Amino acid sequence: MENYDDFPTNPKEHLTVKAKSHIKSIGNLMFIVSIIGGLFMLLMMGMLVWMITQAPGEIISIIIGMLIVFAITLPPLNYLYQAANAFRQYTATHDMAYLEEGFIKNKSFWKYIGILVVIYLVFLALALAFGGLAMLSSF
Repeated sequence: MENYDDFPTNPKEHLTVKAKSHIKSIGNLMFIVSIIGGLFMLLMMGMLVWMITQAPGEIISIIIGMLIVFAITLPPLNYLYQAANAFRQYTATHDMAYLEEGFIKNKSFWKYIGILVVIYLVFLALALAFGGLAMLSSF
């Protein structure tokens, strides 16, 4: 257990002493994850081109489906990228406004992901319920 009497009384000093390396690593990790998400989007666009060549009659439905996936995936990646940049700026300047901005963007990212998970769970429950009803009606 740490002795909290040794901590500086100024919160800025405490943050720079104890959390600077953690904030920097969180910012770097968020930046890497946002890049991986961007690569995933590029992969999805490559799949779109492949699907169009395989099923030319279904171009509109494929494009609409890919645009929906793109629209759902883009906002959390943007939040993650903004948070990573804010954390990087904080580690460079030690300005608390950047740190606050980073945590606000991080919070927005997790809110968005939480809402997506709830929506997914609702659709999953509905699919299981209707699948169960369909199975019972076949007897």
